Amino acid sequence: MGLVDRRPSGLVKHLFRAPVLLYRLGLGRVLGHRFAYLAHTGRRSGLRRDVVVEVARYSPDVPEVVVVAGWGDRSDWYRNLRAAPALELRVGERTWIGPDHRYLPVEEVAEVLRSYRRDHPRAWRRLARVLGVPADGGGDDAARSLPAIAFTPR
Repeated sequence: MGLVDRRPSGLVKHLFRAPVLLYRLGLGRVLGHRFAYLAHTGRRSGLRRDVVVEVARYSPDVPEVVVVAGWGDRSDWYRNLRAAPALELRVGERTWIGPDHRYLPVEEVAEVLRSYRRDHPRAWRRLARVLGVPADGGGDDAARSLPAIAFTPR
């Protein structure tokens, strides 16, 4: 059973929320380009919500930030983005208000995961174990269950 089979709760959920405080304090830049702050609208509440997600691919020249929904299409932030566009995205020193976004096809998600594995082998081994996929795989199996979104400035 992989972590994507269940959403975080309890202490794990609070640990995942901790980086949001850094961004709220204006210190998100210390996380560099490996993480991004994403503000969105709750699909049921209509309230502003925020989350910090790991960046799977960062292309500053484009510019583009790709994030993967680690809990699949059950990720709240992902479901919220399906209902309404993102309000804000911050990565490193950049802030994009109302960024454009696109949902990646499975083939491109697999490519992103293969690149992530190549660029961050230690992180991939830990992530693969959590996701319940082979660490020596390229990410093709995970790509079928993990949607990804690419953000660009408007």
